[in-house]
Amino acid sequence: MTRRSLTTFLGLPLLGFAAIIVVSCNESGGAGSVGISESDWPTFGRDLHHTRSNPVETAIGAETVADLEMRWEHTGTEVTSTPAVVGGVVYFADWAGFIYAKNVLDGSEVWTSQLEDSGVTSSLAVGEARIFLGDRRGWFHAIDRGTGDILWSVELDDHPNAGITGSPQMVDVVLDDGTIDPILVVGVSSGELSTEREEYTFRGSIVGIAQENGAERWRVYVTQDDETSGAGVSVWSSPSIDTERELAFIGTGQAYEEPASPMSDSLIAVNYRTGEIAWWRQFTANDVYRIFMPLPQGPDADIGAAPNLFTLDDGREVVGVGDKGGVYGVFDRSTGEEVWVERLGPGSHLGGVMAPAAYHDGRIYITSNLWPSGFDTEAVFVPMFGDPENTSELIALAANDGSEVWRTSIASPTIGGTLFANGVVYSAHTLGLVQAFDARDGELLWEDKVGESLASGPVVSDGLLFVTYGFSFIGIRGDTPGDPGGMRVYGLAR
Repeated sequence: MTRRSLTTFLGLPLLGFAAIIVVSCNESGGAGSVGISESDWPTFGRDLHHTRSNPVETAIGAETVADLEMRWEHTGTEVTSTPAVVGGVVYFADWAGFIYAKNVLDGSEVWTSQLEDSGVTSSLAVGEARIFLGDRRGWFHAIDRGTGDILWSVELDDHPNAGITGSPQMVDVVLDDGTIDPILVVGVSSGELSTEREEYTFRGSIVGIAQENGAERWRVYVTQDDETSGAGVSVWSSPSIDTERELAFIGTGQAYEEPASPMSDSLIAVNYRTGEIAWWRQFTANDVYRIFMPLPQGPDADIGAAPNLFTLDDGREVVGVGDKGGVYGVFDRSTGEEVWVERLGPGSHLGGVMAPAAYHDGRIYITSNLWPSGFDTEAVFVPMFGDPENTSELIALAANDGSEVWRTSIASPTIGGTLFANGVVYSAHTLGLVQAFDARDGELLWEDKVGESLASGPVVSDGLLFVTYGFSFIGIRGDTPGDPGGMRVYGLAR
């Protein structure tokens, strides 16, 4: 592992570019606060800090994980939604637009709902009374948690290629008069990079909307699509939230055309109360990439993984995130000052860090893909998942300084997030394999073949392991689902 200093642009509040891209809205609205138990997993990263760690799991551990066996399975079409587990019910959605609520113990149906004319690739956020999710056509929805009824739907972006790939975070905004305005923070992404056209027009954005009715509170565009910054810069990362600083941290993707936005391939800190940018840190400058773009192409070094928030031994509160260039960087949450940056691997268009890391007790558990062979152009640019050259590595880092604790090889790349629970690190891979490793040294403890393809992150809650499977590379093949998929639930042998 090679240490690398990150010397690209550090954006500061209200300077130039940042000042002109914030659009504020002041509509009123509100909803109830979120109530969950400590063992539940209500959102993509489980908590506001996106630790992807269950600190209270006691049943499945390093000594017992080898005894896992399948309890029940749901089968259907592709599911890239990481399951949400709250109050004895597991919630997930599929590419056909079905949203499921099932009893965690036996898979019996609580309710099933369906969106019209769209599927879901991202994960749900489960609140006290409502479930929130975005779809592949750029719409965002609120679902009644008890009945599955759709309460409201709003279009976050009317661009024909817009979609919601990242997962939302729920947070309560404290207004100046002391009242609470519960909002959702979510990014807007696009599949425009996979099209051929003379002019590209999509602009990535970060949006704050009311939980009550979907009313837009604020929006941050991360590129202008003009002579100062070209189109693109999808936001397919998911936000992490610091309530003390009132900041949401989220990553951005590459530009589709020149000139690349100074906020492309960046970690951005946004004040979630006002929509103002506090700071940003660009990992890769001048990155312009499209699938059908003539050579030379940019490195396509998006920050698609969700950031992790944690505290160092010296008390410094930091944010860390990895990029597809194969780098993980840690920064001061207040200022964006670099604390440390480590290169994990070479990176590539589909390589490096695509899956969010897990954090627990001073360690970061992260995968970095070794994915050199790219796309199969005869299969309409479907990634060559089965190529034996395409592998990954699971790495444990010391959070204080980025030093490597251990590293182990994985047979195929990872897209879904890493998970830590009770001394075990879980990782799921594109060829349908889920594996469990000893967090102390990376020893493989258990594995199972779940499906033929997989792009979600596993979840552990109350002695059960949940794994969803099935995908067609986030819809590049088109909008018609159909590949096998579903969810498998494991428990310890009885």
